[in-house]
Amino acid sequence: MKLMKLKQMGYGILCLATLALMAGCASKPKLGNPTDLQKALNLLPEVEVAGKKVKFEFGGDVWISKVNGAYFLAGTFTAEDTPEGSAITLKQTHAYSNEKKPVGGGIVGWVGTPGPDIVLDYIKGPPEELKAR
Repeated sequence: MKLMKLKQMGYGILCLATLALMAGCASKPKLGNPTDLQKALNLLPEVEVAGKKVKFEFGGDVWISKVNGAYFLAGTFTAEDTPEGSAITLKQTHAYSNEKKPVGGGIVGWVGTPGPDIVLDYIKGPPEELKAR
């Protein structure tokens, strides 16, 4: 009888810990309606950033990125006009964690994580180009 109560308590603690961990994980950032600039940017191929080929998707004041088809980073978007096109500043607010551990599972999903700004230059072209500074 005592062993059963201990097991039930352990299960209850595990459930509480799981709920606390889930509360700490952020949901997927939501893209807004893309501007004309963002529609053009969304059509461009991957950009090399810090040695990784990154595909960006823009909408409203949000961006989401993927590397090799898997979610990577996300954040907020601002753009300033330049003579050649636009200077784009991406502020990281989220990272996607796919950490899987053999025991305990790990965290899988979006986690609120600030990071360094990513600055991109959009050249209107032709040809159109998006590149990291």
